Amino acid sequence: MGEHPALSWGAYFTAACLLASCSKVEHATSPAESEGRQPNVLLISLDTLRRDRLGAYIPGTDTTPNLDAFAAKGFRFNQAYSHHPWTLPAHASILSGLYPSVLDVGVDRAMNDAVQTLPEIFGGIGYQTFGLVDNCKWLAPKFGFEQGFDEYAVKVTNAAEKVEAVLAHLDSLTKAPFFGFVHFFDAHSDFDRLPYDSRADFQDQYAGWYEGNFDGSLPDQPDWGHSSNLLQRLNDEGRVLEGDDRRYLASLYDAGVRTLDASLGELFHGLEQRGLFDNTIVVIVSDHGEEFFEHGHALHNGHFDELIRVPLLLRVPSGSTGVSDAFVGHVDLAPSLLELAGVAIPGDMQGRSIAPVTRGEALENDRDHVLTDNGSFLGLRSAEEAAISGLDGLRYHLAESDPQQLDNLIAHPQHQQRVLALTNWLTKQRAEMAPLRARFAAMPGSVELDEGELSDLAKLGYLHKD
Repeated sequence: MGEHPALSWGAYFTAACLLASCSKVEHATSPAESEGRQPNVLLISLDTLRRDRLGAYIPGTDTTPNLDAFAAKGFRFNQAYSHHPWTLPAHASILSGLYPSVLDVGVDRAMNDAVQTLPEIFGGIGYQTFGLVDNCKWLAPKFGFEQGFDEYAVKVTNAAEKVEAVLAHLDSLTKAPFFGFVHFFDAHSDFDRLPYDSRADFQDQYAGWYEGNFDGSLPDQPDWGHSSNLLQRLNDEGRVLEGDDRRYLASLYDAGVRTLDASLGELFHGLEQRGLFDNTIVVIVSDHGEEFFEHGHALHNGHFDELIRVPLLLRVPSGSTGVSDAFVGHVDLAPSLLELAGVAIPGDMQGRSIAPVTRGEALENDRDHVLTDNGSFLGLRSAEEAAISGLDGLRYHLAESDPQQLDNLIAHPQHQQRVLALTNWLTKQRAEMAPLRARFAAMPGSVELDEGELSDLAKLGYLHKD
């Protein structure tokens, strides 16, 4: 994967302590567009952010005023999906344009050197490339995510400090265009006391109604600990939180999302002050959502909509705005960003560009579905149906009549013929990925985790995913 220059992020932390067609498209011309400058690209990943927490998607929701304002100045994609609700394969797909089955990254498997990632492509044509990610383990350099970055740093910090560091780093760059990847982990459950952390004022605003005694642990199981460790133990034992305790869990999450959104507002303000929106493509996406026992579990397991249907917001230098119902997957982001920046798309990428949406044009090779992918089984999500892999095996749902995906029709006589045909088609799709998988799949044993890392991952509820 090559050597990389010494990282400079530490100084900033010390000193500061980063597809149908559109229903409507409005166009404007920015100074950057008229001058013909090559655009910057800023890819922002909001780990574990549920789509239904954004007011841009669910009117009346008040947890994301800054993200909602950002959406109003760009494009909102209503049918965006993660292929896999796990940080590691989800981000590998985002950066490579390849499906999880092809990449085959995992607990002991790093991204193959042969995979050409966005920072490698942009860096190869003269872009300055940088990445700043949270210490969530899965985006560590050992998994191959540093490929192509001039600077790649993993930092344990909150969103507010990360925003200051990103803005400081942007101020240090030369006039050459940049590709930046910034990952925020703040909505994820990984804190010591409560399952979701937040600013005190937001915790009072969203969760202050609670009068129970749930403090992130269980009175009858004090040795289970707090936070993600507790939620994973509940999953393992088949136990669920009920009533106000369950509502409180979701309210704590809302407070955490509102805290994250406040920091994102500072980031957007900083970009605006520097005039960067005039010549920067900014995409905001989540790797997956979070479950609050809708299907009997907490955290993120299975491929239900609350986990794989994600927010996707895009702002382009032209100032165009719009809303799209096109079906978009993580694999579509890499080719889209390349086309928007005027860069050739490698033929190996499995996604297709959604850039034409920003010009009010129809998509080439449009599709009415997105594939889900747990590494061993492909599923499908379309406007009419969902064939997915759940913790209890294969599931089949009709989207319109069962939007909460509670009624599994997999064995229903009326649907057996369709399920069989769909299963055969999905098996064929996966078989067609075999040549790419042979070229790009990760090598088993390419990653070694020490005992401390294994313990941390177990507490976060991850090790069962491999």
